[in-house]
Amino acid sequence: MWDLSYNSEKFWLDWATAQFGANVAEEIATLFSDIESFNLPRPVNWIGGPGGFVIDHRPWSIVQPVYAFIDNFIVLESKVTGLANRDRYSFWLNSFLYVRSIAKVDCSWGAYDTAITSVLNEKDPIKRKSIALQTALPALVNLVSDWGVMIGYLQSIIKTTGEMGTMMNVEQHNMPVVITYPTADLESIENYIGCYVDTSVRDLNGYQFSESDMTPGICLDTCRKLGFKYAGVQYSSYCFCGNTYGKYGSVSYQQCNASCSGNTNFECGGTWRNTIFSTQKSLSTNAYPSPNYQGTQPYLIVPTVRTSLAKGEDLNLFAMVLSASRPSGVTFYVRPLGSGDFKPIPFVNIDRQLYTISYTPSTDFEYYIQAEATGKEMIFPVTAPAQAQTVIVA
Repeated sequence: MWDLSYNSEKFWLDWATAQFGANVAEEIATLFSDIESFNLPRPVNWIGGPGGFVIDHRPWSIVQPVYAFIDNFIVLESKVTGLANRDRYSFWLNSFLYVRSIAKVDCSWGAYDTAITSVLNEKDPIKRKSIALQTALPALVNLVSDWGVMIGYLQSIIKTTGEMGTMMNVEQHNMPVVITYPTADLESIENYIGCYVDTSVRDLNGYQFSESDMTPGICLDTCRKLGFKYAGVQYSSYCFCGNTYGKYGSVSYQQCNASCSGNTNFECGGTWRNTIFSTQKSLSTNAYPSPNYQGTQPYLIVPTVRTSLAKGEDLNLFAMVLSASRPSGVTFYVRPLGSGDFKPIPFVNIDRQLYTISYTPSTDFEYYIQAEATGKEMIFPVTAPAQAQTVIVA
């Protein structure tokens, strides 16, 4: 029979006891009870898909206090004992820090947007370039730095294919809007060449497309990815790419005065006029996200965990090692359930730092996975070998 007195406070206490241990359960249960439902800050929203970052023009000092509950969670760390309990605590702590870091990115994005909008009040391209490097570039560097911190927290909590999906969403859905195109917008100011005449026989004749939300950044980034040296925006919503320009001559920048369809603060050429800029990366290195793993802690990711197999079914596993360098090895240790020594079997490297193994069991068994990278050992599950992963064959 359902216990009608079983409320959310009792649920959280039972859950916290199982997750973190009895000695800290009551305090953690109270914290989770306070932030459940709509009390947990939400720095994202459905914007063209799930988990869209939301630009926030408020200073971070105004937003930060909303996340004070994280500091209350941090002070409980010393009370959490046991490998499994501490592993689960770390997951939740880094999950909270990830959410808070998104909010900080939202604010840094807003600060950059304010800075670049101020820059665009100056219409002379040469003067605009000077102002941009003084005001917008520092704001962009700060945004990119906060983005890197956010990515680090997200990487630390990836354990399942669902969390891998979150990473893909952040990189494919949010990164272009928050980082890639704003960076390219600033590059278009720095790389400005001039306003040039165009005809039906195109001056930039390598590739062309139109967008209802065109900005110089979208055009520049697209042309660069396609390998072209130059990009030009025209008539508010058109982009042209090429490796040469200027065969019809240049005109005053005032003739390239059509507002961009994606951001009316920018100019996107004019009627038969291209605003042309180089596609080279011209900003300081710290204005671009690093393509390399920046974390100091390597992580072993085993996205699929099996607890049972049908008779005759193989155990097929993938393992990923997130680290700054290739791991020295990834090993699968297995034995019959509860007896004998663990037998080591090396994983097979598929590509980069992705590994796989296929194991054919004859009976119930237990296993764990061990990897080493940058001089640090990683084990899945964290309680192994004392408590390994159990698989029943039935």
